[in-house]
Amino acid sequence: MDRKRVGFVDHYAALGLEIVHDPSELSLRDINDAYKRVAKKYHPDKARGAAKESALVRFQGALQAVELLRDHAKRQKYDEEYRSWKREERRRAAEDERTKRMRDDLERRELESSLESKNASELDRLRRETASIAQSARSAASQREVRTVTLEQHLAFERDIVARAMAFPS
Repeated sequence: MDRKRVGFVDHYAALGLEIVHDPSELSLRDINDAYKRVAKKYHPDKARGAAKESALVRFQGALQAVELLRDHAKRQKYDEEYRSWKREERRRAAEDERTKRMRDDLERRELESSLESKNASELDRLRRETASIAQSARSAASQREVRTVTLEQHLAFERDIVARAMAFPS
């Protein structure tokens, strides 16, 4: 979870603490123990190379957090702001989820519409092709040409075309 969102610094997260219900459930001892763990892990004297700068930032964040949370009056005020921030975060997450569902639904409907349009145009093309072949067959039969199409062959051909149209992805 990000420690900083929209101008709010999550001091509990800076100490590696996860708030399940209410921040006031954490005792001063919990806060001090968490600070000791973070301070030990990210102390700038223990970090080497490129990680030193990152460790210093984490260490300073933990130091600011513990200083604020150890002061009872400041902590009470901070806890009120924290609860408000969490409510807003939950509201925003629910709104994002609704927006995502709406976007997904719209994309699904657009895809279905596109496929229906493609299927309709393919079916129209196959019908025109069938009509053209039937006209050619009638013309050939009337001119006593080599090929004549029986009614059974024509029906079989139409069934084949309809089957091809139904197999087109929808």
